[in-house]
Amino acid sequence: MTGPDEYRSDGLLPDRALEEASDWLLRIEDAPADAALRAELEAWLAADADNAKAWALAHRTVRLSRLADAGERAAAVPAPPNLVARRFARSGPRYHPARHALAAMAAAVAVIVIAPDTLLRLRGGHASSTAETRALRLADGSTVILGADSAIIGKTDAGKREIALLRGEAWFDVAHGNGRPFVVRADDMTVTVTGTAFDVAMTDRTLSVGLARGSVRVARPGQPAVEIAMKPGQRVAIDRASGAAAATTVDLPEIGAWRSGRLAVRNANFSDVVAALDRYHAGVILVRGERLASARVTGVYDLADPAGSLRTLAWPASAQIWQITPWLTIVSGD
Repeated sequence: MTGPDEYRSDGLLPDRALEEASDWLLRIEDAPADAALRAELEAWLAADADNAKAWALAHRTVRLSRLADAGERAAAVPAPPNLVARRFARSGPRYHPARHALAAMAAAVAVIVIAPDTLLRLRGGHASSTAETRALRLADGSTVILGADSAIIGKTDAGKREIALLRGEAWFDVAHGNGRPFVVRADDMTVTVTGTAFDVAMTDRTLSVGLARGSVRVARPGQPAVEIAMKPGQRVAIDRASGAAAATTVDLPEIGAWRSGRLAVRNANFSDVVAALDRYHAGVILVRGERLASARVTGVYDLADPAGSLRTLAWPASAQIWQITPWLTIVSGD
């Protein structure tokens, strides 16, 4: 017997199952509290093994969309052209993955050629999986710690030191480069340093940098353009839709606290905190309701218990958590 994450040897699933799985994503998101609808979903999953596989592929596509979308925008190092999921149209400032699952399925054509993270490694990149952190040593002596479900690509050699963060979060401890700047790109934001320690994170909503030691220059083109020289103990968050930037002062231990299993946030978007917890959670967590998604949050959360941390996060906001299946959780503020 095969599990829901396994596929036929030819990598194909029926169009019918794929279309229905995408439709179920939208229906469940629109009515997360509908017990009868959830029962119908369970019956549909049990009716055909292909249904369960298509449902698992739908969620995998949601995750791949983050990598594909971020990779296509990375100016220095574009993503591999044959990723399963490609660019998705955006409707408004907030990108909601479930709303674009049908487009993702059409782009996939139900063919899994090579896992995107495998392609990333073939191109000299590095990726971590759910709930995993990875420590890397670069050729120039710098060290990188990848947060969970994160990916970087780039190179450091005698002529160039440039890394692109494709998804997630990473901590950089940069070795002095004899005058060669070390550049980290996340979307169209650049962080330029010579020798310092900092973390960079990206979600669907924001790009952020926290500086623990040394100095960095954060820049992003656009209207308004961003150009900030940071000092230790500062965190800069940039709204990816509006370009608005906010700098706050934080305690040094808060910067990169995720390396020791704690997520420390101060005046952060609710949806950004959920996105961080989602990288430590086996399924997909979606936030429903713009007011809830944009609510501000301050606290410390246990990354070893993402489900418990999600409950802790949701309680002050009076948000409801709906466990639709083991693969899909919806947090609703409606």
